[in-house]
Amino acid sequence: MHGMPWSMHLHGMFGLLQAHGLYGPGERTEFRTHLLEVMGVMDLPTFTVGRSTSLGFWRQHCCNRASLQHPLGDEVEVVSGLPRFLLDIMSCIGHGATEEDFWNWPGSPGSLTQHQLWEAYRLAGMLAIRYGHLLLVPQSSGTLTGSTAQANEASSRPLILPSTTVIISRIVSHLDALRRAFTETEGVGSLVFNAIKYPAFIAGLQADIINAQPELKDVLRCCLSIHYHPHGFERDFELLLEVLEEWWSHHHDMTNAHELALARGMEIGLL
Repeated sequence: MHGMPWSMHLHGMFGLLQAHGLYGPGERTEFRTHLLEVMGVMDLPTFTVGRSTSLGFWRQHCCNRASLQHPLGDEVEVVSGLPRFLLDIMSCIGHGATEEDFWNWPGSPGSLTQHQLWEAYRLAGMLAIRYGHLLLVPQSSGTLTGSTAQANEASSRPLILPSTTVIISRIVSHLDALRRAFTETEGVGSLVFNAIKYPAFIAGLQADIINAQPELKDVLRCCLSIHYHPHGFERDFELLLEVLEEWWSHHHDMTNAHELALARGMEIGLL
């Protein structure tokens, strides 16, 4: 929450796990599974501003849940608040995930506010792939196993994905609904609202569209303003808004938003 670099600690924890037998006895205990998932969430690609690499931890160590003694299925992961199948796709950004994989994600059971949040993440994932150069996402070939191919074979018509402008408008509308629900209920559901940083930042990176539509910018500012965060987690929202404000003003002079964070010596998590 202070913007200080922290990814080196993930690398250190991973080294300790390897030294003590990552695949040793007891690897499938409930605690071990939770530990791996927490590390996997913190390491997700495109989920940190000011970090150029990830270990691919979720993709390599958390996607295979069929071998667990008590399979977790598509339950919500407790740290991120996101369904595990959606995290599976997120973890493959830059390693085969496609926009179609996000578009075809069928959803998961949850509350009304959770569905608003998850839709914003699903659409933000599409933008993260479409504009990976803004997030230092490595490009790779291939797709997730069978997901896109099967969907296309099942339809006789080509899949038409929405334009970037439409995707951003939909993301912002979901975020605005969450903001209104959060303020009207005096902070009830703060854990859901605290998770809006990723879709807000991904949508905010499209500076030309945001600058051309002040109403979208106003909603993003309201969502990230400390005025709406009285529960002690306002600092990371404030830092993220500072980065976006500078990006909106000077994005034509920079390659990607990471330059801003690196110039300030910051590393900001988006979860």
